Amino acid sequence: MSRASALLERDPEIDQIESLVRSARAGESGLLLIRGPCGIGKTALLRRAVERAGRERLPVLSAAASEIERDLAYGVVRQHLQPALRREADRRAILSGQAARAAPILDDVEPAAGAPEPPPTADLDGLHCCYLNLAGGAPLLVAVDDLHSADRQSLRLLAYLARRLEGVPLRLIVTLRDGEPLAHPELVSGIVDSATVTLEPSALSVDAVAELIELGLSRPPDARFAAELHSAAHGNPFLIGELIDAVRSEGIAPTVAAVAQLKRVVPPEVVRLAGRRLAAVGP
Repeated sequence: MSRASALLERDPEIDQIESLVRSARAGESGLLLIRGPCGIGKTALLRRAVERAGRERLPVLSAAASEIERDLAYGVVRQHLQPALRREADRRAILSGQAARAAPILDDVEPAAGAPEPPPTADLDGLHCCYLNLAGGAPLLVAVDDLHSADRQSLRLLAYLARRLEGVPLRLIVTLRDGEPLAHPELVSGIVDSATVTLEPSALSVDAVAELIELGLSRPPDARFAAELHSAAHGNPFLIGELIDAVRSEGIAPTVAAVAQLKRVVPPEVVRLAGRRLAAVGP
């Protein structure tokens, strides 16, 4: 439900994403930023880009940052690169040349005692070369969902990549939740400032909400019911979907008479997510 609602009234964004994927397939580089508040549909748009890339036979490296892995060094980078290292032939090709510097990072190997201190940017240089070697001179799409939750080391690498896209057939697509406290704002800002295209999906209209209610409840809603649900969710696709699911589970009909009942509906998934975010803030 939430994914369908997140893609409703998104034709301009989808058209731009598909155009950018086609240009990436042709070898153009750049960074696409999809930003907005929680639940506005950023992840659904990112998935659409990845799906389109698949249809265009454009290789994709995908990763999703997570709050619970924020302290895991290179967590996003490992999601991108480690699956490609499983075959020995691929591993040799990806870790060839300067990329060999990144092998200890990707293999979780501690530096040997007494080993010389590597240059300050050795990890960045090595990982950067891994992405280039993996692309092999061909177009490559690198996707990162929830940039705000990424670990510091991965953010450093993404900022490093973002500043070195010119002349490289590599397209970055990242999503960023607005209003989120950032553990590493200077690194996130460096990535955001490198964006060549920024998409900011807006709230859904009352008409879209009415359409979603009809899809979810198998009957058209009264105009006042649709307006009330739209107001309660502020047009947010995720909240709209959760409210419709809760209305369906409670057997509420989308009528004027049920508007008072709607005001008392509290979707359990929203309660869970809100509780988790409050717990993360602490006292």
